[in-house]
Amino acid sequence: MKNMKIEINAEQPLDEVVMELERLGYGLWDNADSPSFVVTHRNGLYQMAWNDLPRLKDWPLTTLTELRQMEKRYEF
Repeated sequence: MKNMKIEINAEQPLDEVVMELERLGYGLWDNADSPSFVVTHRNGLYQMAWNDLPRLKDWPLTTLTELRQMEKRYEF
């Protein structure tokens, strides 16, 4: 698992991003209505956020295409 952030927009809909994260083994930690970003954590959890969290500015911005190309590596 790794720290990532994924922007939610028309090309990267929330439902598809969540589906890929859960396929990879991530589990929901925190939910938000109408998020603009989804953030993953090395501990295998993801959270939804309304904006790009300043404390995560150094985390890599990841795309839905990149998520689809990742292989599942962990089981929880």
